Amino acid sequence: MGPRGPSGPSGAPGSKGESGEAGERGPKGHRGFAGLQGLPGPPGQPGDQGATGPSGPAGQRGSPGGRGPSGPPGNDGKSGPAGMMGPRGRPGEAGPAGPDGPRGPPGPPGPPGPPAAPLQMPQRKRPVTRLNPQTGQYQEDAPADDTKDKKVTDVLDAITAQIDALKKPTGTRKNPARTCRDLHLCHPTWPSGNYWIDPNQGCTVDAIEVFCDMKTEETCVYAKPSKVPRGSWINGPSKHYWFGDSMKGGYNFEYTADEIQLQFLRLSSVGARQNITYQCKNSVAYFNARSSNYKWALKLMGNSEWELSAEGSRKYQYDVKQDGCATAKPGQWAETVFEYKTKKTTRLPFTDFAPYDIGRPDQEFGVEIGPVCFK
Repeated sequence: MGPRGPSGPSGAPGSKGESGEAGERGPKGHRGFAGLQGLPGPPGQPGDQGATGPSGPAGQRGSPGGRGPSGPPGNDGKSGPAGMMGPRGRPGEAGPAGPDGPRGPPGPPGPPGPPAAPLQMPQRKRPVTRLNPQTGQYQEDAPADDTKDKKVTDVLDAITAQIDALKKPTGTRKNPARTCRDLHLCHPTWPSGNYWIDPNQGCTVDAIEVFCDMKTEETCVYAKPSKVPRGSWINGPSKHYWFGDSMKGGYNFEYTADEIQLQFLRLSSVGARQNITYQCKNSVAYFNARSSNYKWALKLMGNSEWELSAEGSRKYQYDVKQDGCATAKPGQWAETVFEYKTKKTTRLPFTDFAPYDIGRPDQEFGVEIGPVCFK
């Protein structure tokens, strides 16, 4: 055989053969690298509400919110059962004076008063001669009874003296005026001073001695006693202590006029005023300079338990004429003067007082009660 010749040119591609049979499954390949994060999908639908979890611990109390607007009035509720009778309330303020009543019958004659102007005594008539028809003779009339004329004259003198005393009182115990204003109207030139008055115009046994301010026509009734001695009256924490109710040895204020005479004075007056002086040692009376407030200020008790203070409703606030206790040095005595004026005369006089800044061994106080003046 001879040598192999060179390769001939490639023939044309043959037709595609039939697919061979599937080979066996190869081994599992290695885990590929993580792909890039896909874009967010659309939100899903809300799921079902979960079960309520346990209550957490209580939080701190929040600050009070502002006051909301008033709601509409509610419907009237059903009437409840009648309650028990409450305690007796305080006496109300005296009403206005009523009209004058009818004139009463004349009273019995009083004792003879001071000599009055001489009265014109009736002249004694001369006896008259008359004919007696029974005897047929002339005879004189019986002489006049001088004793009866004397008694009538004495009674007339006593009544005249009583009328003069009522018309022009002299302010003495035997001839008191109704008020200082009446006395000033009768004697406009008399000076201010102590005089006797009888507001209820009854028997002069209960007449009272007062100070009459003739410039203002005020009737001023004194307290008795008019001073609370200086001292350390109580030991304890600082709070309001009423002198008459809470302090050993304390008492409520009394006056030279009894309650009946005071009530007649109130009814015949259009206004009243009174002052009280608090003497302090290491004690706040009105303004507390350390805290710049009036929470430790004195309280005053008026008539019928009217409570007066430094704050609150204006009609129940007193005025302060001077406050020496606010600037006093430690251990130094000072004074604070309180005054209350009102047209409601039933609120005076003062009956008690309550200081606050007391109770320490180095704290002392005293009080001077001024007269209550009605106008």
